[in-house]
Amino acid sequence: MKLDNRKESEFTEIVGPFHHERQESSSYNPERKASSEGSYVPTLDVTFVHVTSKPTSKGCFGRWHQLYAALAVTMSAAGLGSILAYTATALPDLRNAKPFGEVTSSQETWIGPLALLGAAVACPIAGFLVDIFGRRRTIVWFMPLFLSGWLIIGLAQNIEMIYIGRFITGFCGGSISLAIPVFLAEVSDVDIRGTLTSFLDMMVTVGILYM
Repeated sequence: MKLDNRKESEFTEIVGPFHHERQESSSYNPERKASSEGSYVPTLDVTFVHVTSKPTSKGCFGRWHQLYAALAVTMSAAGLGSILAYTATALPDLRNAKPFGEVTSSQETWIGPLALLGAAVACPIAGFLVDIFGRRRTIVWFMPLFLSGWLIIGLAQNIEMIYIGRFITGFCGGSISLAIPVFLAEVSDVDIRGTLTSFLDMMVTVGILYM
C-alpha cells in the first residue's frame, strides 16, 4: 500500500489504531521506497485476522457446569430479595412485639433506606474490585460480610444494631448485584446466556417471597 501525497505523520495517524490493536499481526515498515518520481513514501504491511466465535463448552457436560455455576452464584441473590422485603414483615413485629421497647416512626423510617444507602455506597467500590480482583473473587469475598450483616440483624439487642445490619446487607447486596451479571455473561455460552442471567431476577424474587 502506498500513499503518494501524505506526510509520514499523517500516515501514522491514519493507521495507528490498527497497528496498536494488532501488534502481533501488523507491522509498519519505516524504510522508504523510491517511487518513479524520485520521492519517498512509507509502506505498510498488514495482515488481517478473521476471528470466529465458537462455544466454549463441550456438549451437554459443559452446559451443566455452566448451569451449576449460575445457580451457585445467584443463590446469594435470594439474600438481596430478603433485604428488599425485610421491612414488610419486620416493622409490624417491631410495633407489636416491641423487642426494643417503643420504636418511633422516625426510627422506622431509617430501617428501610439504610439498605439502599449501603447499596449506593457499594456500587463504585464493587466496580473497582470487580475490575482489579475479578468477578468470582469479589462475589466470594462479600459472602461472609453478607452473612455477618444478617447475623447482626437476627441477634440485635437494640435498634442501632438493626441499622448496622441493614447497612451491611445493603452494601453487600449492591455489590453482588453488580458482579453476578458480569460473571454470568462471561462464563456462559452465547445461546444460553439469557437463560442463565435470568437466574438473578428469579432468585431475587425467591428471596422476596421467602420474607
